[in-house]
Parts: sequence; structure tokens; C-alpha cells
Amino acid sequence: MSLGSGKTISGAVQSLTFTRRATVIGGLQAGIGVLLAARMAYISVAENERYQLLSESNRVNLTLVPPRTAAVKPKAEAVMRHIAASPAMARLRSSRIAVGTT
Repeated sequence: MSLGSGKTISGAVQSLTFTRRATVIGGLQAGIGVLLAARMAYISVAENERYQLLSESNRVNLTLVPPRTAAVKPKAEAVMRHIAASPAMARLRSSRIAVGTT
């Protein structure tokens, strides 16, 4: 590979440069990993009580809450109530009462 100024870079120099860059980037990643692991260890050991209290207050509340509206009735019950309130049923009931009394 040649540069614009006429200098030639050999394969050994390119390999060394790549290896150096990879080592630096790998070292940075390892350092960040160590920092994250240290932070997690600090939180789990030193701040254990604080997070334990927070987790207790974050539990789900399992109390029953009554519905805001009236009880839901099945549709068949509403239909039966409608039929029972109809004028034809009223006449049938009154005729049954009249027949039973005579």
C-alpha cells in the first residue's frame, strides 16, 4: 500500500497498527465492564436495605375493589323481565287469578 507522498506501508506495519488498536479498544471495553460489575456489586451489597424497602413498597396491592356500577345481569334475565312486564302477560296473570278464584 502506498501513500500519496510515495511512502509504502508494509503488511507488518499494518498488522501491528491493527493489533495495537484492537488492544486499546478491547482494554477500554474490559474497563467499562469492570466498572459496571463493580457498580452492580456496590448496589447489591452496600445499598441492599434501601432497594429492599423500595421493592416492598412496589408490591401489587391485592385488595378487592367493588365495581362502580350496578351488578351486571345476564341478558336472558333482562329478556324475561321484559316479557313479564308485557301487557299480554299481565292479562294472562289476571285471567289465571280470575279462573283460580271461581
